[in-house]
Amino acid sequence: VEPGGTLITSGTTGSPTGVIIEDALKAVMGMGNSSSSGAPVIHVAKTTFNENLVSLDLSDDNFSSSYIFQSSFKLDGQYLYKDPHPGVFPEKHVSLLNVDDLSFDSGSGIRIEFADVNIGIMAVSSSFSVDHGHFHDLVNYNLIPAQKGIGISAVGLLSTPNSILVEGTLFERIHSGIEVRGNYNTSVLGNYYFRDIENCAISIN
Repeated sequence: VEPGGTLITSGTTGSPTGVIIEDALKAVMGMGNSSSSGAPVIHVAKTTFNENLVSLDLSDDNFSSSYIFQSSFKLDGQYLYKDPHPGVFPEKHVSLLNVDDLSFDSGSGIRIEFADVNIGIMAVSSSFSVDHGHFHDLVNYNLIPAQKGIGISAVGLLSTPNSILVEGTLFERIHSGIEVRGNYNTSVLGNYYFRDIENCAISIN
């Protein structure tokens, strides 16, 4: 999706499987222009992302008019099966670079799910929120033996702090829940829990 463009996916009410996007190098890509207008608008609702190298890749703009709602990010096998990357282990589901104000939201319905790869959301100098997410069973298959993965990994490289807001979100059976480095304001609120975490629930450096 280029600056000024719009993408809308919407599955069946009450089910995250109405729309399925799979076997892509980058399932949804939004490229901004770092200006105050013309940002890509991406509305993803009740959509399942499966077996993609990267499912959501956004960069260089304000995405306050975009949202990811009640969707699922997963990998049925340990690695990709189809060309051009057979046998490759995906590193992350979501990649954010210089992104502002993106919302991952489930309201009170089906949680946004992240599972099966090394990192659920990888962010560099980006601000975003996650409401009623579920990060579970993330695995880094690039290591031998395989090790549990990370829910959210964020690095802030700017002089002005970015922000992360996590509300009502579950983290379980992973290495770390939230790892933040650099210039970030991080808030974790609501009825959430961290369960079966190998390393630490929240790490801020």
